[in-house]
Amino acid sequence: MIVHQRYRLLILFTLLIAIFPIEIIGEETGSLDQSITEKQEEIDELDQETERISEELVRMNVDLLEKDKELGQIQQDIDKAEREISETEQEIEQLNDEMQELENRIEKREEIMGNRLRAMQQNDSNWGYIEVLLSAEGFLDFISKYTAVSTIIEQDQNIYQAQEDDLKDLAHIKEEISEQQNQLEQQLIDLEEDNENLAEQIDEMEQAEIRLEQELETNQLTLEQLEIEQEQLEKERQEEQQLALLSQEEPNNDRSRENNTAQGDSRRPSNAPAGNTDSTFIWPTIGGVITSYQGPRWGSFHKGIDIARPDDYSILAADGGIVTFSGWINGYGNTIEIDHQNGYTTQYAHLESKHVNVGQQVNQGDVIGIMGTTGRSTGIHLDFEVYYNGELLNPIDVLP
Repeated sequence: MIVHQRYRLLILFTLLIAIFPIEIIGEETGSLDQSITEKQEEIDELDQETERISEELVRMNVDLLEKDKELGQIQQDIDKAEREISETEQEIEQLNDEMQELENRIEKREEIMGNRLRAMQQNDSNWGYIEVLLSAEGFLDFISKYTAVSTIIEQDQNIYQAQEDDLKDLAHIKEEISEQQNQLEQQLIDLEEDNENLAEQIDEMEQAEIRLEQELETNQLTLEQLEIEQEQLEKERQEEQQLALLSQEEPNNDRSRENNTAQGDSRRPSNAPAGNTDSTFIWPTIGGVITSYQGPRWGSFHKGIDIARPDDYSILAADGGIVTFSGWINGYGNTIEIDHQNGYTTQYAHLESKHVNVGQQVNQGDVIGIMGTTGRSTGIHLDFEVYYNGELLNPIDVLP
């Protein structure tokens, strides 16, 4: 019934072609070609932009890695400076203890010297070392007093010298502590400033990276949509070309079409080689040509045969059996598998639509679907495969 309806539509289309010049189809095809070309230019331009963004993202990732390393090094320097400051603080505590000891010694010396001066003032403010020597009553007394005076003078000199040295050391220690503190504090300030600046740079780069990733995602979505539109345009062009070919052929009437369906030879593609005369199968298409045989193709192995440009798009069950699969397979598109209950299994791929369901019993010659171009396909055709007990066969060897 479906076949009859398709031929009525074909007759109507032929009448329309007779009324309207066939150049209309050519004009529409030319318009589609122009649209496909423009769409491809958009895709190419978007591909280039996407590649540019991807390369920029790669460079940015490299720069971010370097910045992260710098940030890590600065953080290590900060940690080191903080440790040195802590160690310096401990040294400062020790220096403070030393300063306290010096201050105590200086204070004791000042006390001794103060006591001596007070004693001299109490006895006689004008009393001095010369008077002590001149008051000697004899040579031995002079020697004794001279020795005492020399000892006192030496002690005073030592006291003054020690006092002067300690005061210098104290001043040096204070200066050293102040310098160390200032250097470490300035180093820490510089490191923290570098750390802050580098963190800001990294943040800006990460924000730029996010924007590029968003732009890349938008481009990819746009690219996918353009590819879908281009695929639809390609499909429309193929349909237009197919209709143009069909319009040039003289359609047969319904009776002759039914007779062709009942005769195996009329179903054979025009370029099909001599087949198996004892075959129980029929050809799964109504006419057409074989565009690809089983064997190596495009770097892989083509398991079946491709049949295109049939007299009718209907796909027929090569033999009776049970439908074991009716769905989508990546690469194959819409696919139907039939188990013929005798060890043989046939597969029909790239269908535009499927007319049977899993578990359904079909008879030889039943229309199970319509030829199409779903999956990875370069045009409207049928990919037909045959298996026996799971082993792949060459369809040409088992078809009539």
